[in-house]
Amino acid sequence: MNIAPPKALPPLSTHGTELPYLFDQPNAPFPATLSPDQQKLAASMRTAWASFAASGNPSSRALSWPPVGNGTRVLSFVPLQSKVTSDFAATHHCSFWAAG
Repeated sequence: MNIAPPKALPPLSTHGTELPYLFDQPNAPFPATLSPDQQKLAASMRTAWASFAASGNPSSRALSWPPVGNGTRVLSFVPLQSKVTSDFAATHHCSFWAAG
């Protein structure tokens, strides 16, 4: 989701792009309009956040978070494909960014 003003920048991912999924922001400078799939994703994200705040566990009926083992699992929220994954570091080339 691009939250930059229309035609101001090429589409990009920026800090804070998750906020329209988590909070209703009708007075935001550039309010986001979520598609039906994005609305479902937003609902699953809010459920996970609320569950985590209440119990320390982001699991829901739709997406179970397994007990933490070696710390390599990530809860990946993607429209219609949210899942627990263990290949996050490889997929996102984290070793490159950690090389410093």
